[in-house]
Amino acid sequence: MEKFLFLIYSAGLRVGEVVKLKADDIDSERMLIRVAQGKGRKDRFTVLSQVALNQLRKYFNLYKPEIWLFPGQDNKKHITERTVEKVFKNACKIAKIKKEVSV
Repeated sequence: MEKFLFLIYSAGLRVGEVVKLKADDIDSERMLIRVAQGKGRKDRFTVLSQVALNQLRKYFNLYKPEIWLFPGQDNKKHITERTVEKVFKNACKIAKIKKEVSV
């Protein structure tokens, strides 16, 4: 989940965009992330920083995603926005963050 949140903040992506990223949406040569059907149902590209690329390489080496960058439990579907929200809220609770925060 750390890499997920890192992508949201480093690349300026929305939760709904990150959950739908596929492994081949990461273009490490051109340092871009392809966002398919983002806001307004338009495809777009966003910049991939070197730090984010390094984090993603660690993630790829550890989890070896095949289709979805962040797969759900059965690997055939992506993780859901609701799951991300639950994990994020739980992390805030553990960190004792009292303010209302969202992803």
